Amino acid sequence: MKKNALLIVALFCGLLTFGQNEKQIDVFTDLYEDGSKLSFKAGYLSLSQTLEDSGNSMSDSKSGYYAGIAFNFGVSPKFDFQTELVYANSSEQSDALHFPFLASFHLSENLALQLGPQFVFALQRQPDNIAGFQFNFGFGARYDIGKGAYIDARYAPQLSNSYRGEQDITLQTNILTLGLGFTVN
Repeated sequence: MKKNALLIVALFCGLLTFGQNEKQIDVFTDLYEDGSKLSFKAGYLSLSQTLEDSGNSMSDSKSGYYAGIAFNFGVSPKFDFQTELVYANSSEQSDALHFPFLASFHLSENLALQLGPQFVFALQRQPDNIAGFQFNFGFGARYDIGKGAYIDARYAPQLSNSYRGEQDITLQTNILTLGLGFTVN
């Protein structure tokens, strides 16, 4: 699992390097004068886990925090792409890396709707019948407060099943985040 997490970090760093390549960034600059933006973000995390077995359902909730970086590729004044690498912790035994790829649709100068896939990688070893990977689809909003600061809220229900055993069980985790970010360029 640590190898998978390191691979994701390496891929994300590669994306940042790609974004810093002068010839590559000119493509975005030609389309949108602001180009790309790097920001740091942190906030509140709420996980809602549901286990369904033969018509019976059990739920559990956990709260925690997240912190990470976000990188925006500006395409036009009304549209951009955002990718993030976020560390999330909801208990002593629940660390994960979240890696969302979001499309942002700007409704006004300060407000944008965001949606896209989110990949979650557990950092701890999971039991044999539980997957260490989740596929979620996130949607939410971002509001620019001013001077590089913004708030965002996102809900990401899990689309994959984390249970890998032979029984007819569904185990899914839905994620809610509320946070504050600061753009550095």
